[in-house]
Amino acid sequence: MENGGQILDQQQVSELSQPFRRIGADRIGSDKGSGLGLSIVAAIAEAHDGTLDLQARPGGGLRVSIDLPATAGSPAEATR
Repeated sequence: MENGGQILDQQQVSELSQPFRRIGADRIGSDKGSGLGLSIVAAIAEAHDGTLDLQARPGGGLRVSIDLPATAGSPAEATR
């Protein structure tokens, strides 16, 4: 998933999966949210032996990728 927005610092983006981490108080709607969403996603991915990857997009915004392993009987496994 990708979104647009301001140009972000990759070091700050890398910390967004930590609880209560947010970037910039000047964001629209910055008074909403507590900075837990991405840390919950990271915990769920890790619990399933997966990974969460957060990348600052060169033109601004964020790219979020979640990789989860295929399990026996899953559609990805059936196509191998």
